[in-house]
Amino acid sequence: MSGNKRTEIFINALVEHDLIEPVQLGITLSGGEQKRFDGLYSINESKLAALTGEALEQFHSKGYMQACYLISASMGHIQKLVEWKKARG
Repeated sequence: MSGNKRTEIFINALVEHDLIEPVQLGITLSGGEQKRFDGLYSINESKLAALTGEALEQFHSKGYMQACYLISASMGHIQKLVEWKKARG
């Protein structure tokens, strides 16, 4: 199965369990310039933690839990990237 098809199936599982949510990212660069990024998505961690039974088993067996945790963790790195950008000018 192609990577695109696996991604589509994964996203469908996220949507089915209402785990995906839009995120709006606003940052201010060192010169005061404001940037806004729309069209980003993340995992609703509360709903992910509330998965039970067959859904939880499915997410574990297909490796979706790991992918969800990695997506969540990546959002935490955005602030670090912004700070690096500010430091470089």
